[in-house]
Amino acid sequence: MPLCECSNWARESSKVFTDHHPRCQQYDPEGDAFKIVVALIEGIDAWAGDEDGVHPDCWGAYKMAEAFVGRIPKNRGE
Repeated sequence: MPLCECSNWARESSKVFTDHHPRCQQYDPEGDAFKIVVALIEGIDAWAGDEDGVHPDCWGAYKMAEAFVGRIPKNRGE
């Protein structure tokens, strides 16, 4: 995708997790949040693979994140 106009704008007042400035036509906070949630799920999956699965303190949020992105949560393996 070619650079949009906002790539040259100051970003001090915008949220740091978005790819575009809030006034940009390509601003998509939901899409940016989706990418962040997917990256967190992948990180939790990698960490869980090195340990005994997803930590119980994280399990509830992990299930909600999986549902948010349209996936079926895996079993904790208990």
